[in-house]
Amino acid sequence: MQPSTSTARGLRSPVALLAFAAAPLLGLSDGVAAQIDTVGTVPRVDSVTTPPDSPPWQDEVSIQGTLIGVAAGEATSGLRVGEAPDALAVQTLELAVESSGPDRSTSGSVVFDASGLVNAAQDVSISEAHIRISDGERLFISIDAGPLPFGSFANALLSQPLSQDVYGAQAMSVSAGWTPADNAHVAVAWVDGRPMYGQWLGAGVVDSAAADPAESGMTDSAGSAAGEGTSWIVSASRSILGDRLSGGAAVLTEAGAAPRSRFLNAWASSSGLGHPGVEVDVEVFRGSRALPLRTNGTRFMETTVSTTVSLTLPAAPGGTRTGRTFQGRRAHRRARPFELAVRFEAFLDDGMAEALNTWTARNRMAVGGRYSFDPDDTFPGFVTIEIERRTFRDALNRTAGRTATVQAGIGLVF
Repeated sequence: MQPSTSTARGLRSPVALLAFAAAPLLGLSDGVAAQIDTVGTVPRVDSVTTPPDSPPWQDEVSIQGTLIGVAAGEATSGLRVGEAPDALAVQTLELAVESSGPDRSTSGSVVFDASGLVNAAQDVSISEAHIRISDGERLFISIDAGPLPFGSFANALLSQPLSQDVYGAQAMSVSAGWTPADNAHVAVAWVDGRPMYGQWLGAGVVDSAAADPAESGMTDSAGSAAGEGTSWIVSASRSILGDRLSGGAAVLTEAGAAPRSRFLNAWASSSGLGHPGVEVDVEVFRGSRALPLRTNGTRFMETTVSTTVSLTLPAAPGGTRTGRTFQGRRAHRRARPFELAVRFEAFLDDGMAEALNTWTARNRMAVGGRYSFDPDDTFPGFVTIEIERRTFRDALNRTAGRTATVQAGIGLVF
């Protein structure tokens, strides 16, 4: 007797062979043996154990970083401020770990600064930490440690803008915000302490010995110890014309002497409006510092203006190019293969140098360029060069000194 077609197919499995051989003894028909073949073979395929899917959050974890090594040289005439830059140094070594939920309603990131580990055998420090929770639509709450949500600090060059030196304070903050549209943002932030209290002293814009603010642990004229109190930031931003034009404003009011110190910020950024590839960034800060200076508590309304014009190739409109956070700086370095930029910044001291009989910064100007070998690569490398000039004024508003610095660097973004 020739086996049926269905039984012949069953010969491909041991279960089918056993069923076919036992069929005459058990009185089973070929059709039943074929059914046993089906029952015996299909489960063997379906019962193969596969590893369970990874938790959703694991699919959203990323590790990113930036490494920049710099060779620098400096020439000074007249007044000298700060120390000369190292001839060779690792300027930036940042590593970031970021994770978000599958719907991106929750996210968190930590940025480690490891440059000190290379240059001076120091420990790795945490420069930024962020946790953001949103309803998936318009409302959000964030907890941030690191750069305050105050200022844009757009940067197309190797050195940090003067405005960021003066106003780029870091502290712990809690923000609540609303995004009424995809291109708009409004937020209120609570800040622990007095982030701007001594930020400017290390910025190289004023003689810290002459300014003589209350040291940490001492009290100001309102009896509030340095570092104590609560500060607030209210900010808003908006992009229009398909991200070709962006702008924002913020106000920071700081705890301490009455009246409280207040700092205002406004910025605007255009991309490709006048000419394809030309990007312009303008930012203005104005501060009223309630610090007990040597002039019997005189308060100065200093103003800082920063303007950057850059040419990027290939020409393409881009969004906000903030340099305040790691993600903003990283995104900008990966955005365009080629960039040339000029930045000019002025510090208007409101008569501070004359009143304190000392020096203050007058302006900074920098010219530079960057070329990325393959910005679309997983590990794009780039080379960059910059020439920066700093000018200082004396008590009589004369030029007290100039410093010129040349920096050349090679970097990796991943």
